[in-house]
Amino acid sequence: MGIQNIGYKVDTDVVKEEAKGRYSRDDVTLAANAAALEVGTVLAVDGSGVYSPITTAAPGNAVAVLLQHVPVSAEPTRVVVLSRRAQVAQQALVWPAGATAGNIASAIAALKTQGIVARNGV
Repeated sequence: MGIQNIGYKVDTDVVKEEAKGRYSRDDVTLAANAAALEVGTVLAVDGSGVYSPITTAAPGNAVAVLLQHVPVSAEPTRVVVLSRRAQVAQQALVWPAGATAGNIASAIAALKTQGIVARNGV
C-alpha cells in the first residue's frame, strides 16, 4: 500500500502572525453542523453569540476564522477561533460553496474590521 495524502490543514497553515499570548484567539460556541468543517473556515456570529460558517447571502458578516477541524455534529460544539489582531493566508481560507469573487472580497473586508488581515503568500 502506498502513502496516502490526507491533506489535513492545521492552524499554522492559516495563521501567519498573531498577537502575543494567544490574544488573537477565542473559545466560542459553534452551531450544529451537517458537514465537517475545515481549519480556515470563515465564520459569522448570530445575535446569541453562536458561530457558523458565513453564507454567500451574507458574506459581510464574517467575524472569525475557525482554527480546528470540526466533524459533523448534531449539537453545538466549543471551538477555537481567530477573532482579532492577526494575519492569515488568504489562500488557506475556506469559503462557502458557490462563493463569488465579490462574496470573498466582502468577507475579507469584514474580517479586516475585526483586525484580521488576509494576504496571499504571507
